[in-house]
Amino acid sequence: MNSKNEVSEKINVLIEKNMDSYKGFRKAAETTKNIHLRDYLIEEATDRKEFADELLRNLKTFNPDWDREAQGTATATLHRSWINFKSLLTGNNDKAILEECIRGERASVEEYETFLQNNPSAPDDIKSLIKNQMEKIVNSLDNQFRLDELS
Repeated sequence: MNSKNEVSEKINVLIEKNMDSYKGFRKAAETTKNIHLRDYLIEEATDRKEFADELLRNLKTFNPDWDREAQGTATATLHRSWINFKSLLTGNNDKAILEECIRGERASVEEYETFLQNNPSAPDDIKSLIKNQMEKIVNSLDNQFRLDELS
């Protein structure tokens, strides 16, 4: 059984991941040339910021003594740098940018699944929130902006 602080740390990781996704989508939106893709990326960024805010509110309710703020992970910083690097190499190719965003979202789903599998002692309301957010990411991947729309 995970302690309250262990569960809090893992929730914090999801908050960080969402903040990283928010920043990555915003950066990708700044880079893309396609206005429809830009709008899609901004919408996804907004969703990820809302996810982080929801998780943080729930974390503070679950563990009021928790004082760590999500600032973004080193891995995600590297991921955003990779988007910048890939943009330079491809001349800001919209398909390459979208592919990288999709890769990041698949990684997010894996992190959500891992949390749900490894934290059975987390409160039901937090597990429900995490499951709902994960389903929204999966739906976004299923209904994503299509690569063939960038031709």
